[in-house]
Amino acid sequence: MLNLCLCIDLILTIYDPFSPAYRRTAKYYFGSITASILLVLIIFGMDANVNAGGVSYDCIENTPASSFAQIQTQANLVLAMTLSLYIVVAIYSTVYSYRRLHRPGVSAPVRSLFVKKHFLYVIVFIVIWMIQ
Repeated sequence: MLNLCLCIDLILTIYDPFSPAYRRTAKYYFGSITASILLVLIIFGMDANVNAGGVSYDCIENTPASSFAQIQTQANLVLAMTLSLYIVVAIYSTVYSYRRLHRPGVSAPVRSLFVKKHFLYVIVFIVIWMIQ
């Protein structure tokens, strides 16, 4: 979640470079912790719904299904939705920073270094999470 906040902060900093970043930091920490707890509660809530109906059966072998497999599937779904949200915001922040920094007034070496570092950070993070 903090990686998502990093991309949001990049957008806000480029949009308004003179607003102090330390004012937003507490909001990022609070939002990240709250969203993480909420996602865990959603996964456990799905677990309670799965186990509330008694024994569930696997549709292929007609044997009792493992609730762990169902919980893992639901957890992967929540993770995939969170990663998808990050990918959308990360791509937007990369494109936004590229377009805003390629205006006159920003030196070319600084501009290319900044955009390249942010782009590589986003790509590496996405690849690492897709491998898992």
